[in-house]
Amino acid sequence: MRVNQPVLWRRPGELQVGTSPSRAVVLRDLTPAETALLLDLARPRTRAWLDAALEQGGIAPDRWGRLWRAVMRATTPPAPEETPIAGAVVALLDRHPLTVAAGRALGEAGTRVVQVPLDGTPEEPAPGARAPHLAILTDSRVTDPVRVAPLMRHDVAHLPVVVDDDGVSVGPVVTPGVGPCSRCLDLARAGGDDAWPALATQLRLLPWVPLAGATAGFAPAVVAWAAAGHLAGKPPRGWRITDREIIPIAPVAVHPDCTCAGLTPPCGAGPGPV
Repeated sequence: MRVNQPVLWRRPGELQVGTSPSRAVVLRDLTPAETALLLDLARPRTRAWLDAALEQGGIAPDRWGRLWRAVMRATTPPAPEETPIAGAVVALLDRHPLTVAAGRALGEAGTRVVQVPLDGTPEEPAPGARAPHLAILTDSRVTDPVRVAPLMRHDVAHLPVVVDDDGVSVGPVVTPGVGPCSRCLDLARAGGDDAWPALATQLRLLPWVPLAGATAGFAPAVVAWAAAGHLAGKPPRGWRITDREIIPIAPVAVHPDCTCAGLTPPCGAGPGPV
């Protein structure tokens, strides 16, 4: 655990997290123990160290939770300057609270948001129908290849979100025929662990991981931010979110053994018929 932004002393009982005038967070009415703890977290600390520091400083868990959520606001990626493109359509492939909250944020920004059937599988579109500009799907522990298959088949860009026991992985956006897909990621992991295919199959059958803690508070904003970036033409970027930090996900190349390597980019400037 650490604070990934500079922690600056302002005056007794007051600290500032971050340096940007528009994003810095000011924490006031801090006790000396809280001030010392937050300054100490400029260096990586273990959870055991934090628990001991909280007990020694007499800092209640709910008080620390409020402070940490405020700190995390300074480390959340900024909202994109561009507004999602006019007339953009985003499809929600499930009713997971994270998917729904991100869709709500995009809708408030002017994007048209549509909900697909509850099983998360897009229906076969009518002749001449146009694909959404982006689909968002949330899975537990691993991205479900059954849900992704029709998106790849119909050249629908999609943002895979995975909730696991340690946090949330957001993206990057998959554009069929343009960059790596979720199977490329699986193949890359299998390259480092030949048991990964067997593990992934079992992980899909485990009970869903609940979204809780500080992660639940800001994960929807990061998902909406990543989606809006795609709609505004930003290069795809993935993010890893935990209660401790938000960090970029290392990019993965198109895997030569993945069938997506043989896809050609969709023709035309926008989404075409499916």
